[in-house]
Amino acid sequence: LLRQGNETWALISEPDKQIVRVRIGSYMGQNYGRVVAINENAIKLEETIKNSGTWEKVITTLKLDTGK
Repeated sequence: LLRQGNETWALISEPDKQIVRVRIGSYMGQNYGRVVAINENAIKLEETIKNSGTWEKVITTLKLDTGK
């Protein structure tokens, strides 16, 4: 977790081991995920998934590895 002014960033390790930073509004994942919240413990994504022929938005929570 990184903070610069009023902005909060998180570092994400991609499957190819590349490190990228994300902030609220960033897109990530395979289901059109958009970061909607970042705190010390987790990132929340709003994803759009197809369920029984209709598209719906769901919130997915990814726990952060704080190294502690």
